[in-house]
Amino acid sequence: MTQATSETAPSLGQLINVYRPSRRRRIALWILLSSGLVAALISALAGGYRWYLATTQYGPAVVSKWSTPWFIAAAAFAGLSLAISIFILRGRRLEVSLHGAGIVYQNGRTRISIPWQDIQRLHASAVRYGIFGLIWGGEMEVRLDIRGGQQIRLTRAIAKLPDLVEKIKRNIYPHLLASYTRAFNQGQALEFGPLTLNGEGVMRAGRLLPWAQLASADLQRGVLKLTPVKGGPGRRITLPAQQIPNLDVCLQLIQNLGQRA
Repeated sequence: MTQATSETAPSLGQLINVYRPSRRRRIALWILLSSGLVAALISALAGGYRWYLATTQYGPAVVSKWSTPWFIAAAAFAGLSLAISIFILRGRRLEVSLHGAGIVYQNGRTRISIPWQDIQRLHASAVRYGIFGLIWGGEMEVRLDIRGGQQIRLTRAIAKLPDLVEKIKRNIYPHLLASYTRAFNQGQALEFGPLTLNGEGVMRAGRLLPWAQLASADLQRGVLKLTPVKGGPGRRITLPAQQIPNLDVCLQLIQNLGQRA
């Protein structure tokens, strides 16, 4: 069970590596924050000056036309600065230490020890960020679902995130695959997000692709593709990989079960 740990986390064995936010990323965020605040201040001052000029010299008819665009720009730059501030705050005292028997996650005062067997799902997704409907950036986010209902989110704020995620997968997928296989052999249906694997085949949104009708299952450019045999009644299933938790385990199970049919 996940619990608070000591500094050395002795129950998780030998320390292998520590992953922290990139120094270069932190510097870049501070530069962006400073630029956004300066731009917001300049826009607000320009809007105030044009409002004063229009009010005192040209009358109220042109006040909105002269000043509103500048105030909107100031609000947009202020919103951007707020978003960047959130990124910076999230990165304070953020680290993930990799041990032989699990990981220790620390973010601010939160520090928890997570044995490998307590990680039940790994869900990778793409997250987009924007202001006022305008998308200005995006990054990968990985969510770990922990036994007991707790969730841990890992983003590109952590340097070498792909390497960390790959090592987590190597440690959790073998026991997850064994657990899923036992459950399936006992007649239980396996849930992988929108996909359900049961004794008959793969189901999605009420549609069934029988195991005997499955010709191939593969991952192409971030899309899971399940292709039925030619001329058969089954219909092709395609899904973005980010919608499927424990994707690698799901794909391996589908491939193995399709070969057995």
